Amino acid sequence: MRIGKEEKFVIKKVLIFFVILAILDVVLFKQKWVTLVGLFSGTVFGILKLYFMGLTYSSLLLPNNNPSTVRKSILRYVISQMAIILMLLISAKLSFWFFIGVTAGVLTVPLVVFINSITEGLGITHNNFE
Repeated sequence: MRIGKEEKFVIKKVLIFFVILAILDVVLFKQKWVTLVGLFSGTVFGILKLYFMGLTYSSLLLPNNNPSTVRKSILRYVISQMAIILMLLISAKLSFWFFIGVTAGVLTVPLVVFINSITEGLGITHNNFE
């Protein structure tokens, strides 16, 4: 279970966004604790999805991989996708505020990648995911 430098970079930025969103949640929302638990759960699932996506792509793209390793990583990725869908469905049934938190948490990873891509493309930052 090795995490690369790109994943570490994204996880650090996601944790920064999590703290910012948690502070905004506590200050602004009426159902702050329900939303905060959803935000935490969604963030954890988003990070796990990132990890499994990295495993899948590395097993597909790296040469000399065993076909069983490729199958295992694809299966893990599909299971992680289904787990997120199931979590979103269950959270929507439980509480609207919990669903909002889970959705925000899951979307923090793509948001971090998107913002970093924009700032890199515009020349604002030069971190190269490091």
